[in-house]
Amino acid sequence: MFMHAYTYDDILLLPNKSLHSRKDPKLETKLSRNIHIDIPITSANMDTITGFELAKTMSKMGGVGFLHRNMEIGENVKIVKRCLNEWESYWCPVVPTVGVSSLQEMERAESIIQLGGPVICIDIANAYSDRVVNMINFIRSKNAYIDIVVGNVATASAAVFLAKHGVDAIKVGIGPGSVCTTRRMTGFGVPQLTAVRMVKMGLMDSKYSSIPVIADGGIKSSGDIVKALWAGASSIMTGKLFAGCKEANDPTSYRGMASSNAREVLKTDSGDSVAEEGIAIEVEDAGSAEDVITELCNGIRSGMSYAGCNFISELTLSKEVGAVVQTQNGIIESGTRK
Repeated sequence: MFMHAYTYDDILLLPNKSLHSRKDPKLETKLSRNIHIDIPITSANMDTITGFELAKTMSKMGGVGFLHRNMEIGENVKIVKRCLNEWESYWCPVVPTVGVSSLQEMERAESIIQLGGPVICIDIANAYSDRVVNMINFIRSKNAYIDIVVGNVATASAAVFLAKHGVDAIKVGIGPGSVCTTRRMTGFGVPQLTAVRMVKMGLMDSKYSSIPVIADGGIKSSGDIVKALWAGASSIMTGKLFAGCKEANDPTSYRGMASSNAREVLKTDSGDSVAEEGIAIEVEDAGSAEDVITELCNGIRSGMSYAGCNFISELTLSKEVGAVVQTQNGIIESGTRK
């Protein structure tokens, strides 16, 4: 009846024959079916995290920022246009986000598509939904070649459902975020390491292995990123690690997009019928996002060296790299407690 499911803290990877140097691993990876990025790190489409400045920094460092949608369409278009115009040297300067809840989101999507960017993200709490399919079809009717990233899901069946409707990347994570209360409020979710593994294995078993997985949420360190890549992700998404950075859209606070504070901006949900599934917190100064990214990339390279992998594609679902489940004492010994 029940299956075992694990978070990043629950496991440790077994050291393999090491590479000659920790500088050897290459961090290039696929963001989506047709788009590559230089590092496997993306910033979350949260309104306190990814605005113009963080998107610019992410692109400069080789990753990409997912722009939040918690703004009027005109402002949204202005920021995306600025990104595309100022960073022509980068293949994917920003990933704009749309929802599915209203005709306004179709208008947002069409306005963004007209700018000519290579990719767009459909973001909804549970993307295993016919409403998502309707938005996929709408976007395809406007541009048949744009890459479509869709999230979030946490099961193989949900991922295969999206794959059958032609998505180009799938964002995985229901409830793992530090300011997300979905699991407590609803009782639904899957521990993140298992969710990533289930989704990738499900895609492979159904002949959709070319669709990359983005592990969204639950990342506390570079070690967690290495575990996510091993479990099946091609890249990760984090908001927490950029909260408080000077480039964040609001360097003083961090909030879930299903919090009442965030929902109040566009007033797209009825307050008396939709449960609050996020919280808002104040955050301390975290310095520069560039420094955060540099430290994370150094840690990922070290992890890949322990795995004996030169490329992320070698680490993903590697049969050469095993794992052990930790006891509570093992977790304490690993120092992963807060």
